[in-house]
Amino acid sequence: MPSFPDKHYVITTRQLLGHLGGIRGYNTTESATLDSDTYHSVIEALQRFKDDPLFAAPGTKWHYTTYGYVLAGAAMEGASGQDFLSYMHNKVFVPLAMQDTVADESDKIIPNRARWYVQTSNGSYRNVPYEDLSYKWAGGGFLSTAEDLRCSNRDS
Repeated sequence: MPSFPDKHYVITTRQLLGHLGGIRGYNTTESATLDSDTYHSVIEALQRFKDDPLFAAPGTKWHYTTYGYVLAGAAMEGASGQDFLSYMHNKVFVPLAMQDTVADESDKIIPNRARWYVQTSNGSYRNVPYEDLSYKWAGGGFLSTAEDLRCSNRDS
């Protein structure tokens, strides 16, 4: 990953996907605020955390982090020569007949997209304000259906 700074350790994809890569999770500011920044690639989303120190030496401590998946997605982008969303569509979703699985791109009309909501202090519900999920497409930015997730091979 030439676009990711050297952290003085080798970080493997297996470590990233097992939350053992030493990559930090969301910080206090990120957890408390909704994000409206748009990232046009997974590699671009590395800007959020690439200059931060590792949480721990890779392989030594489990720490849940969406950003580990973002880094793994950036590696896929770099290795494949395709942007992450195109790669996932062409190499994963189409071959598995997952026709209703898409990136949660906030500027696109997605039929039947559900909207997040929260319960207020008086027990009523309200819609959550807008948040752009492009910073975490590789770590939780897809929408799907129960049918797509039920079976990756519809002919079996």
